[in-house]
Amino acid sequence: MEFEFSEEQEMFRQAARDFLEKECPMTLVREIEDNKTDYSPEVYRKIADLGWLGLMIPEKYGGSGGDWVDMAILSEEMGRSLLQGPAYSTPVLSGQAILSFGAEQQQAELLPYILQGKHIYAFCAAEPDLISNLPDISTIARRNGNGYLISGNKSFVSDALSGTG
Repeated sequence: MEFEFSEEQEMFRQAARDFLEKECPMTLVREIEDNKTDYSPEVYRKIADLGWLGLMIPEKYGGSGGDWVDMAILSEEMGRSLLQGPAYSTPVLSGQAILSFGAEQQQAELLPYILQGKHIYAFCAAEPDLISNLPDISTIARRNGNGYLISGNKSFVSDALSGTG
């Protein structure tokens, strides 16, 4: 069994590394930390322009239809540069939830906003007494007129403040 990346994947890795070294230097990481901001909207927009937010979104919604290996390559490079922000929680955590559980209409409506960088979604699964066993969550949603009323507590909401940054 082969565990080597293809030539195309290696080229993608190098392109991601070069971009992030230029656009997310340690000075930017420190500035974000010092200013207590969540991320750089400018870098996030550039990542969207490169199509990376649509890496795992199907082509029919405007994405590139990549796979988990492609995302692993990008995630590794984002971690290498200490990139902060919603470039994982929005397209991967939330985008994959929409793809897995959303109706076709929701997918067609929401996924293009993700890959264009126009919406930032927070992913909230962890509860005070429950970290990772999603079938045991106690938060519930009840239909309330044309919407839903959500009741419950979440202890960690990935990138919840990024949409306001």
